[in-house]
Amino acid sequence: MRNKKKIVRFFLLFFFTIIVVICFGCNKPMTTESKKQRMKELLKNKYGEEFEVRELYDTGRIEAWCYPINNQSIIFEAHSETDMEVLGNDDYLQTVVGKQIDEKFQIPAEKAFGPCIVSTNIALGGTKDISSASADTVTFDTLLNYEKEKGLGNTIYINVYIENDSNASSEPNEYYFIREVGGFMERYELRDSVLILYFGDGHFIKDVKNALAEFGWSTSASGFSDRDNITKVERDKKRIRIYFKGSIPVDNTVDSNNYNELDLKKYIELKAEVLR
Repeated sequence: MRNKKKIVRFFLLFFFTIIVVICFGCNKPMTTESKKQRMKELLKNKYGEEFEVRELYDTGRIEAWCYPINNQSIIFEAHSETDMEVLGNDDYLQTVVGKQIDEKFQIPAEKAFGPCIVSTNIALGGTKDISSASADTVTFDTLLNYEKEKGLGNTIYINVYIENDSNASSEPNEYYFIREVGGFMERYELRDSVLILYFGDGHFIKDVKNALAEFGWSTSASGFSDRDNITKVERDKKRIRIYFKGSIPVDNTVDSNNYNELDLKKYIELKAEVLR
């Protein structure tokens, strides 16, 4: 009789253990490595290529710095909820198109300013169900059409980091470059977009180059990434923000509520004031 009771207790304990494992084992928290692997899967499912996750954080949602295996210079952010069932927003395609715009303006910028770096931030919304989810085929037109369909904004920032101790710059050539960017803004009806000129020495340019290589540019809600902290003091002292009405450059440095046309003479005066 005693043996029978022991057997019953044994089986009860055995089944209780199985139930506990089933109920709680499946809810075991994901490790950081398993989260990285899951993020890679989600990105591959969307884009059809392999990615690497460089850094991953749990901030109430999963946030990751990623890059495609075939091009480690394209650093972008990807988000997911903590259960990681689906991919949230990511800015892979925005980063790809930003590099296309960089290439478009890099040589003209060098002709105008001398040694410099062009880096574009496309502060658009997510591309969750975009029809052309491929780095090989996406263009700025693709992104803009998608954003218009979704009723989202189309703000971009074209940043030019300029080595100001170079003798290659010339204000008339610089102003011609500004107007060239204005033509680009007008073509795409980018009403709230900005050209930002940052001036610094050779060390500043080196810092910017290293920061871009490490952080890329986030298109999160703030429109800025952690790399801003690296050169924040230098930038705050020596930068010009240029807006556009159509193709006409304007600024609001005198009156923040009004935009005044920025012609060549005013540009020269503004630059002298900034670099004083």
